[in-house]
Amino acid sequence: MVRNIRVATMAMLVAVISPNTLPLAHAETLRFAQFQEATTLDPAGFLSTFNATVSHHIFDGLIRRGPDMSLQPGLALSWKTTDENTWEFRLRPGVTWHDGTPFSAEDAKASIDRVDRLNVPYGFKRYTRGIADVTVLDPLRIRVRTKEPDPILPAELSFLFVTKKEALDLPSEPFNTGTAMVGTGPYRFVEHVRGTRTRVIRNDAYWAGKPAFDAVLLRPIPDEAARVAAMLAGDVDVIINVPPADVDQLKRRGNINVFVGPQDRVIMFLPSFAPTAKGITDAEGRPIETNPFADIRIRRAVSMAIDRRALIARVLDGLAEPAAQAFPDGYLGTSKALKPVAFDAEGARRLLAEAGYPAGFGTTLHCPNKLFLRDRETCEAVAAMLARVNIKVSIALVPGSQFNTDRLKGEWPFYLQSAGTGMGEILPSFVAVAPTPDPARGLGPSNNQHYSNPEVDRFIIAATGTMDDTTRWGMEARAMELWVRDDAGVIPTHRQLSIFATRKGLRLTPREDGMYTPHELTVE
Repeated sequence: MVRNIRVATMAMLVAVISPNTLPLAHAETLRFAQFQEATTLDPAGFLSTFNATVSHHIFDGLIRRGPDMSLQPGLALSWKTTDENTWEFRLRPGVTWHDGTPFSAEDAKASIDRVDRLNVPYGFKRYTRGIADVTVLDPLRIRVRTKEPDPILPAELSFLFVTKKEALDLPSEPFNTGTAMVGTGPYRFVEHVRGTRTRVIRNDAYWAGKPAFDAVLLRPIPDEAARVAAMLAGDVDVIINVPPADVDQLKRRGNINVFVGPQDRVIMFLPSFAPTAKGITDAEGRPIETNPFADIRIRRAVSMAIDRRALIARVLDGLAEPAAQAFPDGYLGTSKALKPVAFDAEGARRLLAEAGYPAGFGTTLHCPNKLFLRDRETCEAVAAMLARVNIKVSIALVPGSQFNTDRLKGEWPFYLQSAGTGMGEILPSFVAVAPTPDPARGLGPSNNQHYSNPEVDRFIIAATGTMDDTTRWGMEARAMELWVRDDAGVIPTHRQLSIFATRKGLRLTPREDGMYTPHELTVE
């Protein structure tokens, strides 16, 4: 628990970021409205967009991801392979921690090692699971040896933040109490007041140049209408996840900029594959033990009953795209053969009858509230569509701040979820969501629906060790076809867009991962 506290091809050589890439400093506080509060301040703790937003202000990674998910130098100036199981990283000289001590290869090694030692649920181990060991070669070089060939290791390491070597054996608590919140990033930690604000101040010694503002105030405002109202009133300078229905209203204001860009996040519905499940009833509302979703005909019927284009038009004002698979079409490793499932209510009713549910059934749909853009409204719209084919849906709203923790229990029969890659290739996220869970190998930590297909496992595991890009992407695509089309393991509905608003005088480049970092904001 965070308490109130104070205080995309892997290049062999990558160009150095110029210190001039950051905007000129302004003597003011930037007020940023988050859509959720951070659940932990530990940069190696729970993996989420809202936690990473805070971390990006205070900490750096070895490698950055640009707005288009291209890899850029961070604390690592360059990286190269020396053989198929070995990567060497050359680190940036002259970097200091916020306490004035120099950054070194010991810190980089300890930060990678700490992920495995911490081993928290829904943490970062998915990105380090293939690492055999990390060796310090000299003060500014490390060697990372992998258990098997790992073609996307730099992209995986781009998700990790670097902390001081003294943090190696620390639990999350010293970060949550502020004592360990010492980074190399553009801003220095000042305070976190739970439910109210996180405040950071400018790091004048930042290696990439003086940051844009004296201070940044990050305020959690989960309610969409409240975020927009705060923007209209001039109480905040930047808001994220602007509701599509409010875009035109904001654009009409002469003192607000709106920025829209593609996002790598696909919204989908996940059915449980367990033979029995809680929250299931027959057509008369009587509880039953048998889980209808274990039958592929039911899963296909649910997908056919959803009118994706109507959903996008009514709930998202047209600002989304129908989804064919669990990650955006065109991303490396996705399938060109998959198309969005066509709306066919009559076909859905036939499948229900074939599966033994001619009168339908009832199910609980667990839905996050204020975690994804218009998540509650999406659930309500889909529930109405399923009702037309006699699937009676009872929506159980789960606060966005606890949704991902609760779903890890694997007890839900049917729930809304979202998958994003944070990079141009789907493999690191695919490894987390589709394979049969295998904690020892870092497989399937986010597979909470009891899905298991040995063929999907085989293709994904083989892909993780395949250095040839074309061969690897083909393996990933085949696994995707098995998971989404052949097994109807997930029911994708739409790809979100990133929608931000800023006050006049600020420009923001929307990131495809939907995240906000201080590096994308510039002063006009």
